[in-house]
Amino acid sequence: TLKVVGSAAAGYDHIDVALLRERGVQVSNTPGLLGPAVAELSIALLLEVSRRTLEGYKAIVENKWTSGHPTWLTGPGLSGKTIGIIGLGANGFNIAKRIKGFEIGRLLYNDLSELSEKAKQVDGEFVPKDVLFKESDVVFLGVPLTNLTRNLVNKQVFQTMKNTSILINTARGEVINQDDLVEALQKNTIYGAGLDVMYPEPLPPDHILTKLPNCALTPHIGSRTFDNRKAMFILAAQNIYNVLTGQPVLTPVP
Repeated sequence: TLKVVGSAAAGYDHIDVALLRERGVQVSNTPGLLGPAVAELSIALLLEVSRRTLEGYKAIVENKWTSGHPTWLTGPGLSGKTIGIIGLGANGFNIAKRIKGFEIGRLLYNDLSELSEKAKQVDGEFVPKDVLFKESDVVFLGVPLTNLTRNLVNKQVFQTMKNTSILINTARGEVINQDDLVEALQKNTIYGAGLDVMYPEPLPPDHILTKLPNCALTPHIGSRTFDNRKAMFILAAQNIYNVLTGQPVLTPVP
């Protein structure tokens, strides 16, 4: 008889939690461990888009190095820019701590409520979502996928963003309306996007997102550092062991 499902992941939208609970099965995940690794990849995606590193690599291997042109492969820098973070949880907070090192200007954030103590540590300014999207040069998404966040970023939102802005998503693909994102990138409504999550996953190799020069993609590897994966597996195994030995689950799915 199935007694426990231990997921080595922070998100649990891939699990039918309600059904398992109806059948008396305990469900656990591994929250609170991913923040540093996800933050690192989020900033890597930002730099890939802003500094056009993939385009630069292709220029070398395709023998198209034309650096004599004064504006060749130029892109936006980060110093003095306004950074917006949707969701100041573990991932968002770790992004905030690291992005401060780029001597940015304002750091805006939005969450379900104002997180004054946490925000104080990173000089974060709580603003409504519409203000954040309108005023930010870079927007990081750090929210779980729920009924409230599905299609959170859509055509209406893109139309309010700066045409020089960059959107980074290391949360869940469905937080963005992907068709609207493609249109925004094709029409240069925004400058670019960096995605570690998308839909479907795996993304077909001929998908339009793979053909856009202003879109950087990675295959959902936000948590994939050696140390982080080890910690996740250990916690998942401990949760399973605890259930089987009659002890409390350390990190039950809420």
